[in-house]
Amino acid sequence: MRKARVAAKQALALDPSLAEAHLANAEVLLNQDWDFAGAEQEFQRTLALNPNYSTGHQWYGEYLSVRGRHAEGIRELQTTLSLDPLSPVVHHQAGQTCQQARQYDRAIDEYRQALALSSNFNISYESMSWAYRRQGEYAEAIAPSAMAFPAGNTTSRA
Repeated sequence: MRKARVAAKQALALDPSLAEAHLANAEVLLNQDWDFAGAEQEFQRTLALNPNYSTGHQWYGEYLSVRGRHAEGIRELQTTLSLDPLSPVVHHQAGQTCQQARQYDRAIDEYRQALALSSNFNISYESMSWAYRRQGEYAEAIAPSAMAFPAGNTTSRA
């Protein structure tokens, strides 16, 4: 994080209009300083500078969801999906945001989209399994769980 902070500050000093530098600064403020208000200002500045910056919308959506502002987070991820519809990472994160909002069917749909784009995106299998479990659909959770941990690998990231 120290290196990220230095790099973001250097980039901002060179060109304060770089959306990417504001996004990096937002992540430092959020993850290192726990400065939620400062991070949100930087996320918003990022998107004011570049409204079509997919990663900016994605990370801001993740931030909003973690802060419990699920509807806003989902809207940001929908914007991200409209900007980058072929990214399995974006679909996966949209699924995560929906799952945090307890919209499990919608989350499962997003995980399926991620897997349709990249069938070896194993974390989407694992997340899909968790969404089924959280709905009480334990039988449905078995197949994606088996795909997440092939050949007996049971090391979970959850």
